[in-house]
Amino acid sequence: MLIQAGNERRWAFMAWNAPDLTLLNWPARNWRSYQIRPPADPESRFRGGDLASVPGRVGPLNRQIGDPPPALLRVLDDVGIGFAELVKTLQEIGG
Repeated sequence: MLIQAGNERRWAFMAWNAPDLTLLNWPARNWRSYQIRPPADPESRFRGGDLASVPGRVGPLNRQIGDPPPALLRVLDDVGIGFAELVKTLQEIGG
């Protein structure tokens, strides 16, 4: 599942294929990767809105948009989208 939501100034992108979830906040352009295992789900993990306190984060806290975390690459592979194609689309959205 790939989701992008926000407004003209700020938005977020999420790639989810259990247990891997990767989140990109714009304009910060930082990837955050999580392992979310049942009985938890993305809604229960992110309900509070404070990304710093969400349990299950894996890997480095911040990566630049051109440096994909392994969890993102696994999700993209599962849905058949290349990383370069994703980055191009996100840059068009983000300006």
